[in-house]
This record gives sequence, structure tokens and C-alpha cells, in this order.
Amino acid sequence: MDIRVLKYFVTVAEEGSITKAAKKLNMSQPPLSKQMRQLEEETGVILFIRGKKNIQLTEAGSFLKSRADALLSSFDSLERQVKEYRDGRKGKITIGAVEAVATNYLPELIHAFREKYGDITYEILSGSTDDILCRLDKGMIDVGFIRNASDGEKYNSFELRKDSWGVLIPEEHHLAAPEVERITPERLKGEPIIIPSTHARVEELQAWFHDMEVEPEILCNYSTLAIGEALAREKLGVVFVLVDYENEELHQHMVCKKIEPALGSSVNVLWSKSQYLSEPASRFLEFLRKKIEKGHTQKI
Repeated sequence: MDIRVLKYFVTVAEEGSITKAAKKLNMSQPPLSKQMRQLEEETGVILFIRGKKNIQLTEAGSFLKSRADALLSSFDSLERQVKEYRDGRKGKITIGAVEAVATNYLPELIHAFREKYGDITYEILSGSTDDILCRLDKGMIDVGFIRNASDGEKYNSFELRKDSWGVLIPEEHHLAAPEVERITPERLKGEPIIIPSTHARVEELQAWFHDMEVEPEILCNYSTLAIGEALAREKLGVVFVLVDYENEELHQHMVCKKIEPALGSSVNVLWSKSQYLSEPASRFLEFLRKKIEKGHTQKI
């Protein structure tokens, strides 16, 4: 039983006339009459009582009409929902992000995106840059957020924003004093240093010290900012972090200070060149690009 023929049948039943139904369906009368006769042959029952000018439904016809109405309504709903997926208004986006991005930037990005695409759902996975790239390669995530550059042959990418390195210091520490405006490698001589464990971040910070001919006293490395901050609260050392200086209240009872010479780090958005990118994910990337064009990403 063809869904198109069911639509014809319902129209004939509602109009009570083959002629009127044909006009409404924008088709000629003979093909429509033929379709109705074939439907009766297919179902094996008489659906219409045909008069000179009008037709009426038999009991079997009324039964088919009620079921066809429900089926067509469900079919129309299905068509709308599939179209919403096609247009990127529904679906799921799986995102992988390094910790700082997942906690500091991603929530606000998703909040803004949901104002336009409120029916999309999300799965957010946090991890190291290596974790994110591995998940992209395996097709486990649609979009990744990492620090700095990635393999241009394997991934499409663009820069979302730039952050600056700084140090997180307990309020009681002498380097937290207001007169200390910038933290230089020289000021950190003899100070226990706590830095991220990511290999690329270690190299960046070691190079920063090396350029100023200072040998850092690295106490330990941390895998998450919560660990680094906990160590700092115990006055075990100063913590190097990528900080948002407009949101220093994020770290209660701690002081964030810029370092000098300044050292920056970019947040990059990337997706695999070899994996299928869903329409919702494409819309999300388009949304991020527009924020960059408007210069909004530094306000995240």
C-alpha cells in the first residue's frame, strides 16, 4: 500500500467527490479514479459507495480512513523530524576538549549555540591533547578543542582564541603583593614551580626560563588544574596556568599574575579530514567561525 495512494484516498474521502479531489490534488480525474479502483482491488474490499455526483465511504472505507489519517500524521511528523536532522536543527554533537577549555569556555559557547539550536544534544569528553587527537582518529568525537597547532594533513582546524600564561599564587605568598605587577623568571629563582604535565606545555615553559638564563626548580607536574591549585593552596609552590584575567574570581583566595616576557597559547578547534562530519557539528563550527569574525571569542 503506497503512502502516496493513501494520501489520494484521504483526499477523495474528505472531498466526497473524485472530481473535487482531483482538482485539489492538481491531477486529472481518470488517473485518480483508476488509483482508487486499484486500491480496492489491493485491499479486497469496497471502499466507496459511488453516486452520480458524490461518493460515500463504506464501513471498510471509514476504517481505512481513520487509520490512514493517523498514519499520514505520523508520516508527516517523521518527515519534519528527518528534515530537522538534515538541516542541523536536531542531532547530537560529541566534543572532546582539554580541561581548561571544557571548564572555562565550552559551557558558554554551548549556551550561546543553544539559543538558535535548542534541540541539539551534546556529549563532552575531557582529556589531554593526545586523548583528543586519538578520539578524533577513531571517529569517537566530532569536534576537538586543543592547545596550539595540529597535523594539517589529518585535521581541519582554526584558531578560536588566544590565552596568556600566568601564575596562580596563594594570597599570603610574597609574590602576591600588589607591588609585584609581573612575574619574571628572575623573580621565580628559588621558588618551587608547579607546571602542567603535557609535554608541549613543559617545553614552552622550559624555553621561557631558558631564554632568560634561569633554571626553574620544578617541584611537580599536574594533569588537571584542580590538582595544581590544591598544591598551591598548601603553599607548595606557584602554579603556571593559562588564565583568563577578566575572571580572576574563578580562583578564590588565589592571585593570578601575568608573566613577563609574555607567553601566549592558542585554543584551536579541529575535526578530522577523513571522518564524516554531521550537520549539527557543521552548524556548530559555522557558529564558532562567526564568533571569531565578530571578535567575540576573547570575551568567552
